[in-house]
Amino acid sequence: FYEIESETGVREVSLQPNGADPRKGANSFCYGIGYTVTVEGNFRQLLDFVGRLESGHYFYRLISASASRKGDRNVSGSGAVISLTLNLELLGLP
Repeated sequence: FYEIESETGVREVSLQPNGADPRKGANSFCYGIGYTVTVEGNFRQLLDFVGRLESGHYFYRLISASASRKGDRNVSGSGAVISLTLNLELLGLP
């Protein structure tokens, strides 16, 4: 997440691991390690962040997403700051 953060210009507010139980996926092809990540940026930065997650090296399963605007449009004209929270699982092989 840190590399994508620096490449896209978003600011990581929070990165929390969720409880992972590798035995949960013992009978399936892969298992997930859960994370909740919250980032802030303008609309274009957030789209770039999500796009890089989608085209990244690792597979993930998106559990939920929420977004909220934080304040009004920036003086520089770059758009309002938006907070994006993603609850996801990075997928791996057992």
